[in-house]
Amino acid sequence: MHVDVIVLAGGRSSRLDGVAKASLVVGSTTLLQRAVEAGRGAVAVGEGGSPGTGGRVVVVGPDDETTALGDTLRDPRASSCAVLRTREAPPFGGPAAGIAAGLAALSGPPAPAAAGPAAARAPLVAVIACDHPRVDRALPAVLAAVLRDGADESIDAWAARGRDDRLQPLLAVYRRAALDRRVAAVRRERAHGLDGASMRTLTEGLTFAPVPVPTVDTADIDTWADAARFDATPPTASVAAGDHPTHSGGAR
Repeated sequence: MHVDVIVLAGGRSSRLDGVAKASLVVGSTTLLQRAVEAGRGAVAVGEGGSPGTGGRVVVVGPDDETTALGDTLRDPRASSCAVLRTREAPPFGGPAAGIAAGLAALSGPPAPAAAGPAAARAPLVAVIACDHPRVDRALPAVLAAVLRDGADESIDAWAARGRDDRLQPLLAVYRRAALDRRVAAVRRERAHGLDGASMRTLTEGLTFAPVPVPTVDTADIDTWADAARFDATPPTASVAAGDHPTHSGGAR
């Protein structure tokens, strides 16, 4: 399986008093680190558990040092998976605008280190929001469903769904052609294009295959009460300074 990954990290975090969600620390890592590492794991998935054909990860959001993302990029495993950075236009344009920016970045020429077959445009794109603290559990379940049902061309996307019956379009894997088609359609149909467009608008008409996962694995962090449920804390001064320890497994 060949999949690229878009990690969305560009929200305002208004209900967290402006503290960037991406910078919250769960266990020993920031939420953005956890999302990037989940994405890195996704590009390595192949048939029957064999290695995948590679892919790229793009982080859409501000270049915020408090996320300690540099620690993840300095991990020796980073050399096997290119991690790009980009920003939605205009900033804070919402998740649909972020996805469009991510697709554009993934469509550009690969860096020299990423040259080769794995750098080609992947037919599948995983989209994950950085505010899901258990993305490392939910995303593998979605990928397993893609491996199982990927030959069914009537399916445009696979998305996690908890027992609360809520489909999570930001914990999902899409066929790139379907996403490209919807991005182009929204640009044509809305005066402001993707700016401020909802995920409902972007995914209108797409056929989703729900992937059952534990509801807690689909939860996101929007408020301090949500953060408390996952023992998520604001970044410390050492994290902001880039002295955060490199993560190698994830808090469970």
